[in-house]
Amino acid sequence: MLPDRFVVGDGGRRDQATHTVVGAPVDTQLKLGLDPDPANAAQEEFTLDADGNLIMGASIRWMGDFDEALAKGMAGDHSAGAVRGARRL
Repeated sequence: MLPDRFVVGDGGRRDQATHTVVGAPVDTQLKLGLDPDPANAAQEEFTLDADGNLIMGASIRWMGDFDEALAKGMAGDHSAGAVRGARRL
């Protein structure tokens, strides 16, 4: 079970967050592991591109693609760098 969305804060000073990011809603059909969908086998294939990079199946691409993770509610972007120097979580 996952939350509706994730909220990440930096803790700030005196237990008051100075920077908070609210993520996108978590995709209700999100796959959390290798579970290829036989009905959509072509979308779920793992292949290598011309440079040898792994191309993941569509349902779990979010695990290796930050922008896809953002869209599915599984990442937060702290572009201001306010979280102990972090830019992406």
